[in-house]
Amino acid sequence: MRFEVTRAERAVRELDWATEAESTQVAPAQGPMSAREIRTAVQVAGVTMMSTFSRGDEWYAVLVRPDGTLSLHRLGPLAAITDRIRAAQADLSVAARLRPEAPFYRAVRASLRQRLDDLEKDLLSPVFEHGLGQTPLVVVPTPTLMMVPWGMLPSRRGRSTTVARSATMWARRHTHLSGTPTVWASAGPDVPLADSEVSTVASTWRAGQAVSAEQSTAADLVAAFVAYDLVHVAAHGEHHAQNPLFSSLRLGDGPVFAHEIEGHRLRASHVVLSACESGRISVRRGEEALGMTASLLAMGVPTVVAAGSPVPDDVAHSVMTEYHQALAAGMDSASALASVTADGDLLAAAFTCYGSKWQCSPD
Repeated sequence: MRFEVTRAERAVRELDWATEAESTQVAPAQGPMSAREIRTAVQVAGVTMMSTFSRGDEWYAVLVRPDGTLSLHRLGPLAAITDRIRAAQADLSVAARLRPEAPFYRAVRASLRQRLDDLEKDLLSPVFEHGLGQTPLVVVPTPTLMMVPWGMLPSRRGRSTTVARSATMWARRHTHLSGTPTVWASAGPDVPLADSEVSTVASTWRAGQAVSAEQSTAADLVAAFVAYDLVHVAAHGEHHAQNPLFSSLRLGDGPVFAHEIEGHRLRASHVVLSACESGRISVRRGEEALGMTASLLAMGVPTVVAAGSPVPDDVAHSVMTEYHQALAAGMDSASALASVTADGDLLAAAFTCYGSKWQCSPD
């Protein structure tokens, strides 16, 4: 058994290094962290880290507890869990478009809850007795498992959960700003509450700049990524399943594509994508995560909050305004998101904190 644990640890480290060195467009300044350094980072942060990988036809996880100890766990059959993830995503897409008065509303919600219960049993139940409990969780998933709505799983509602591309990237990219960050909030067309949302977000921060859907431009948003600490976008996105750099956000004068952001030196340490499709992630052959969220993380943005599936406009508006209020009060990104999605509509928990911890200290 010890031999298997050692082999698993080595596999996870190799996967982490490959992600750091090959998938990101930002060259690692110091190379990948060692297993000891990652364990120390987990201890300092007081979190539990769960790194997943596949071997043959099975999913496995290596758990790093807050005290730095490690353990290996078999999660379940690869094909069955993958099918459950796809089924949950399908239910999420339907549920977001049904109003409570719709004939199949209750049936779809019941089906979604069952899918989430099944994913909980597959992915988290095997590690419950080994220290997962109440601690903040950092998941380092394979690209397929990035599509899991981790914050919607029953045991994670209201609990801090971060999804990271790699352990090294998570540990090295934490952001703690002193004082009030500079904030840019852009609205896009055909999002009913977008103008109200960006106005509220900007007013939450003393240095906030709100741009209405009618006035928003692609060029201004690209410039905001370069010049502002926190960028909030309440605009519809278009997910490009084949080329992530052609995923886009639709503003007043048209789309801004991910490739238009690439190549700039980005100041934005936190990006929030609040509208439909903007945070969607898919996986193509070769196990590569695609989409605007994945692209922003690869370009060096440390923290992205986005919904991996559609969320009703009124729910997104409520969650996002409360989220910024929690951030402005000094909560870190994952804790703030957990606190504002703990109760209320289940679909609110579709918003996920990707990357690393982001936090500011109010004046």
